[in-house]
Order: sequence, then structure tokens, then C-alpha cells
Amino acid sequence: MALNFNQCIGMQQAFALQQLPLFVAYYRRSLPGFKQIKHWLDAAEIGQVRHIHWQYTRPPSTIDLAQTRNWRTQKEIAKAGYFEDIASHGLDLMSYFLGPVKQAQGVASNQQGLYSAYDAVAASLLFESGVTGTGFWNFAADRLVDKVQIMGESGQISFSVFEDGLALLESKDKYITYPLDKPSPVQADFVSDIAFHLAGKSLHPSLAESAAHTNWLMDTILKDA
Repeated sequence: MALNFNQCIGMQQAFALQQLPLFVAYYRRSLPGFKQIKHWLDAAEIGQVRHIHWQYTRPPSTIDLAQTRNWRTQKEIAKAGYFEDIASHGLDLMSYFLGPVKQAQGVASNQQGLYSAYDAVAASLLFESGVTGTGFWNFAADRLVDKVQIMGESGQISFSVFEDGLALLESKDKYITYPLDKPSPVQADFVSDIAFHLAGKSLHPSLAESAAHTNWLMDTILKDA
């Protein structure tokens, strides 16, 4: 939403002063596959949620290896590099699924030395509901892995934040899949939700308050980095 949480609050206040809604393009909240995951959770299909974990790793890009100038890897602009560009989307989904985070801490490192920003971040989270969470994001790994696991008292849900494929719900008596196919354009459902919001038919899932919380969460993870 912005470079830091304080900027988000300034934006939120400016729109509130004009009595205008502020929509922030965390469009995954509007996609059918992620809505289905939220439905599973709200319906307690895996019982009470205990823990959520997200692993995102990938090798350095050709741009990284060539050490080409890139704002995403310049520490003075984005001190945690690709984490700040990419992790926000999955962290926002975590709050969408499980509610606000009340505590977070993290560590960061520059492991490959190709650019000035950090290329490895790890974090632990505590949600207001009591659910715990962990995540690590590494942009110096040997392969692409994008996997979220939500563990409950009677089953688990797994899916990818960015990759096409299937969301999977597993329990003793259930094995359910749901496609994570994206519409074209990918923001189509998000824009439709804006229209419904403006028409007074439903509340948009990604407004300034929830998006600012995601910025707060990233700031908190990187506070000591």
C-alpha cells in the first residue's frame, strides 16, 4: 500500500476526510480459490486452526546474477528486497483468513551478496485469535517453492499464493481440491467487488484498514533487521 505503515495511515485519513473509500489491490482476496479457502476455515472444515506456515523460495534471477540496477534490491528503497514486493500478498492473505496479527518478529540476512538488500527473511507471528504462524522467504535458493499450510485440530489446508494449481483440504474423512485458476484480467473479480461496494451491495474485502495492517506487519517483522 505504501513504503511504511505511517504513510498508510496518512492515506487512510485523507480518504476518510473526503468520505471516500480507499481500495488497495490485494486482489487475491477477491479470487474464487482464496474465497473457497476462507469458506473452509469459516465453516471449521479442519476444526480450530492451530498454525499457519508459508515457505517461499526461488533462485536468483538473471537480473540479480548480472547485478543490474533494480529498485527492488536497493536497500535504501526496499531494505528487505523482494520480500517487500512479494511477501505482502501472502501476509495479507493470512490476515484475510485468520484475522489480525497482534505480535510479530523477524530476522533478515543478505546471503548471496548480489545486491544491497536482504535476500532472506524469517518471521514468527501470533494472531489475535491465538493462532501461531511462521514464514520464510529466500531469494538465494536452488528452486522455486511456494507453499502455505494451515494446520487445524482435525485436518489441514495447503495451497500456493502465486502459482496456479489446486487448494487441498485433507482430514480423516475428506480430501477436497479446488482450482486456483486466475481470471483474465486477474483483477476482474477485484474490480467487480469495487462495483458492488460502491452500489452498496457488499463490503469490499480489501480496504485501507486491512491493507495498512499488512504494512504494519511487514514493518514489525523488519523492525530489528
